[in-house]
Amino acid sequence: MEHVTPKRCWLAVIALAVIASCSKRQDEPSARGAPPGATTSAASAVPASTTDTLDPRLCQQRAALIVNRVGATDPRALVEARSDLECACRGGIAESCTAVGLSYSPDVGPQDHERANPWLEKGCTLGDAWGCTNYATSLSKGRGVKQDYAASNRLNRRACDLGDKIGCANAAAQIIGGRLGPPDKAAAKALFERGCALGDAQSCAGVQQLSQP
Repeated sequence: MEHVTPKRCWLAVIALAVIASCSKRQDEPSARGAPPGATTSAASAVPASTTDTLDPRLCQQRAALIVNRVGATDPRALVEARSDLECACRGGIAESCTAVGLSYSPDVGPQDHERANPWLEKGCTLGDAWGCTNYATSLSKGRGVKQDYAASNRLNRRACDLGDKIGCANAAAQIIGGRLGPPDKAAAKALFERGCALGDAQSCAGVQQLSQP
């Protein structure tokens, strides 16, 4: 079974990622190139804007100031910072794209998967593991997008490659659960091992279970 990170935890992680990315050198690229076929075009493109005239780094810094003022675990932080995060995302800052997508989660504001998905997809395309994991969940469950287990598994694997233990665990669970055809225990175990090495307890349990004769 796929599992997700506790809600308050991801709020803190995303908020801290917004702040941390502001400390990068001005000339350091934030985006990490995605390999061909890493994402799916199931979601529509991120809405265009004619008002984003600021440098994306400045937008990110303004978002960080809001997060610091409101509080990293306060749901209102992402909502209040959304316009600045959108500006930063359009400028190629991956973490901001994911943060915009998560701002449409039910424990932050009114839930809107159709609005969230394009931002999560772009975050993944730019190299943010959380964007991949969360968009993979939308694809797996058919939330605001056509259900596509194969595409979901590809994104979970990409998240795993980017160091997200939940992506490793979810990819393994999809394989062992028969979502992609006959279960491949070897492939699932390898992904569980990676998730376990990254500190995911459920992945460690999966390794033990698949190691039994």
